[in-house]
Amino acid sequence: MPAAAQEPDFPIDYFVSRRGAAGDVAVEVAEVLESAGYKVCVQDFDIPLGANFVAAMHDALKSARHFVGLLTEDYDSSVYTREEWTSFFALSRTSGNKRRLAVLRIEEVEPPGLFASIVYGDLVGVTNRQKRREIILATAEGRSVGRRRGNHIFHGVPPRNPDFTGRISLLAALHEKLDSVEKPAAITQATQAAIYGLGGVGKTSLAIEYTHLHIDDYAGIWWAAAENRTILIANLAELAGVLDSRLANEPNAEKAARAALATLANHERPWLLVYDNVADPHEIRDLRPSKGAKLLITTRHPDWGGYATELEIDVLEPSEATEFLLRRTDRTDSKGAADLAATLGYLPLALDHAGAYVVSAAINFDEYTRRYQELITKAPKGSLSTAATFDLAIKRAKELDENSEKLLGVFCVLAPERIPLDLIGTSVISEHERDEAMGALFTMSLIRKDNLSGGGMAVSVHRLVRTAMRARLAAAKKLAYTLTTATAQLISIFPREELMDPKLWPLCDRLLPHALELSRDLDNRSKYTVTLLQAAGTFLQERGAYIQGEQACRDGIALAEKLFGRKHVAYAVALHTFARTFHGHGRILEGEAACREAIKIFGNRDDESLAIVLDTLGGLLNECARNTEAELYHRRAISILRKKFGPQNRRIAGPLMNASSTLLDLGRFSEAEQLLREGITIASTTFGRESYFLVNANHNLATLLLTAGRAREAETIARDSIAETEKLYGRKHLSFALSLVTLAMTLRNTDRAPDAEPLLREAIEIIINTVGSEHVDLGFARASLSKLLATDGRQAEALEEVSQSLDIHNKSLCDGVLRNRRYAIELSDALDLVGRKADGDEIRLRYGLAPKPAAIDPP
Repeated sequence: MPAAAQEPDFPIDYFVSRRGAAGDVAVEVAEVLESAGYKVCVQDFDIPLGANFVAAMHDALKSARHFVGLLTEDYDSSVYTREEWTSFFALSRTSGNKRRLAVLRIEEVEPPGLFASIVYGDLVGVTNRQKRREIILATAEGRSVGRRRGNHIFHGVPPRNPDFTGRISLLAALHEKLDSVEKPAAITQATQAAIYGLGGVGKTSLAIEYTHLHIDDYAGIWWAAAENRTILIANLAELAGVLDSRLANEPNAEKAARAALATLANHERPWLLVYDNVADPHEIRDLRPSKGAKLLITTRHPDWGGYATELEIDVLEPSEATEFLLRRTDRTDSKGAADLAATLGYLPLALDHAGAYVVSAAINFDEYTRRYQELITKAPKGSLSTAATFDLAIKRAKELDENSEKLLGVFCVLAPERIPLDLIGTSVISEHERDEAMGALFTMSLIRKDNLSGGGMAVSVHRLVRTAMRARLAAAKKLAYTLTTATAQLISIFPREELMDPKLWPLCDRLLPHALELSRDLDNRSKYTVTLLQAAGTFLQERGAYIQGEQACRDGIALAEKLFGRKHVAYAVALHTFARTFHGHGRILEGEAACREAIKIFGNRDDESLAIVLDTLGGLLNECARNTEAELYHRRAISILRKKFGPQNRRIAGPLMNASSTLLDLGRFSEAEQLLREGITIASTTFGRESYFLVNANHNLATLLLTAGRAREAETIARDSIAETEKLYGRKHLSFALSLVTLAMTLRNTDRAPDAEPLLREAIEIIINTVGSEHVDLGFARASLSKLLATDGRQAEALEEVSQSLDIHNKSLCDGVLRNRRYAIELSDALDLVGRKADGDEIRLRYGLAPKPAAIDPP
């Protein structure tokens, strides 16, 4: 017997600490240590039901000589495990190293905080039972066998299945298809393979096994959920930020996704991209790498034509299915396993659930087969027989923990991949109850662990499990309630204001798939769904997904009308969200109509919602050069907000800045500056000095001073604005380009044209890459460059730039008027300088600008 076990002062040799989701590994560790002669305490079978949990854990910690922590993504975030290991850590430091804290890493996570100083045992990716035993013992006894991690990126790949069986020929065939080019460094076209087959046959499991087997064959591996185009784009946009930090805050997610694929094309060693659960080729038609990466697709769609080489996957071979059951259950009854495998049709997912049930309920294969057949007999005619395995697993999980079915119900109305645990708030279930329920669900293989980029634990649920669980909810008349609960919880954490702030985008990216899933659910038709559609639509707009954003807003309006009618305030709020969508598109007249209808619904109610709509309408009218009307709406919005919230409330800062822009276009510089500085003062004290709002406001101040002829003052603020904008958005963002234009204009107006030109050219390149070649901001930048070139005597170049600017102008008219007054001034001046004064005067006439008294001769 080990020496530690002979000493009487510590009746327990090892205390095993874990989060609820790691219960199966805790049991494995305890069994390994006990088989070596140690006495072990683990809550899964040493703390009886009904006992005082906290007191029992306290006694166990005092009685244990050594401590084994099972490190998962969420281990350090739990108040319970944090108290356990920090208490023991303090004790071990005062015991002369007689008490040891050992760490076993069981998920792909970097040890945090004090754990970083402890050499850990690593079970990640280790499937061989004997090898796992050796690592557990070595770690517990202080002989760490932790492995050094490589530097390459291995993102989003689910944990390896320790019971993965067979499929050797399929794995070889898949590698042959993906490795069809002998020299990866010479890849000129991406190799693409699609694994297809029915639900539950193990497509994703095969892809997971392949990526773990060939981790060293690629420069990086990026796993992307791809059940719809929006989610895939978000995943690839995240990859863009990893490949190039300058793309991390790119607002247009689709442009970022394309940039990621373009960046991969320049890599010498190939990457592997995995698109999991693609519906059909059309969804990824233009999101496939052209070179520099190999693409692995999992799908139910059988025909990929010229898009990819298909590899069909079917159920397991009988011998493989039998072996899987024996490994999954650690049993030796080959005949019972073979009979059960045949009963279940050799479907891997059904076999996994059956094996989990057999182990958990401590029954043999024949008994499971009997229970399964009994359930099938009672099932409605035409139902899928494999659903019975899921039903048995769900019932068994509930026997293990009464909250598990409730928790699984919430999981199954969200998107199936990467469900953040933040979404399961205390209004649904307490944190401790959630962890215990997850332990039961993991034990029955009803959920699998996933990691979120940037940290945090998530779970995923197979689609067939979701179908079975939703059927149970519907039969119990609990589906509508579960959908409403999940939607309300998501709304409580999904940002709905200030979505221009890049700091909020990572959180929104995590929540967006679940927001879209809930909002598309035809069974989920409530007031919460309307709010969720508005939040999702607004965020999609800010991220540049205009088509998806507009559709979400349209759906929100349709649902609001159905639930409340066209005269309800909720319908007016939905209209306003839609109006903002049109503003982003440049469809000013449509946005104006939506705002006016919303205002009519609000009537004389002077509340915040009305003020927001009035301010939006003012902005739309200002874009059309209807500045006098715009001023009235801005001032009324400010008046309502001041009366309701006081003069220094943060809600007033935005309308003050918008009103300032309108007064600037009216040439009332002093009033415009007064309002803008008031807004900046409020923003600096309520938003913080590094907020996105203050960055934008300072840029507006530089623009105002420049327009008012105070170029030297404007330069100082413009330089600060560039630094702040780059820090917040990066150098590829439209806001950064506009900051460059403003600084260039201050330099041009202070006779430093050579310094201004490269700034304008860089800005033009960024604008084209972010919003395209017909945007008014590009026209403004080209007009500014034309003025600079003409003043420098480069007449031919100036004429080319102003011609392109005028072309953009003519395509950007709103009811006959350009959407930007400053652009009109800049363009008309540039036309004068290249000898086209008649065209310049025509633009001045449209805006009511004073005509130039005489022609300006070209230099």
